[in-house]
Amino acid sequence: MTAKELLNLWVAALNNHNLKEIVDLYNLNANLVTTFSDKIHHGENEIEGYFDNVFKKPRSGVALDDDSIFEYDNGEEIRTVCGYYTFQFEVDGELQTFPSRYTFVYSEDKIVNHHSSMLPGM
Repeated sequence: MTAKELLNLWVAALNNHNLKEIVDLYNLNANLVTTFSDKIHHGENEIEGYFDNVFKKPRSGVALDDDSIFEYDNGEEIRTVCGYYTFQFEVDGELQTFPSRYTFVYSEDKIVNHHSSMLPGM
C-alpha cells in the first residue's frame, strides 16, 4: 500500500470511531505525538487510551486537505506522508475546528511514528 492509502485508512477509522481498527494501524511499539495532549503516547495501550478519549468527544472527526499531501517512498521499508488536516469536535455544545499538520512514518504498512500539532497562530 502507498503511504496515502494507509493515511486514508487512518482517516476512515477515526471518522468511524473504530477503536480497534485505528489501533491496529499502529505498530505495537509506535510513538504518537498528539495534537490534543502534552504527552508522547508510546505503545498499543497508550495509543488506544488516547483515541478512546478522542472518540468520547461529540462529533469528533478529521478532514484531510488533499492539496497538501506529500508522500515519500524510497521503495524499501520506510514510507512517510505529511500534510494538513482539520480536526473537529464539540466544545460546550458548539462544533469547533482545529487546523493541524501531521507526519506519519510507516514501516511494513504499520505506523511507527505519528506527529500531529495545531497550526501556529490558529
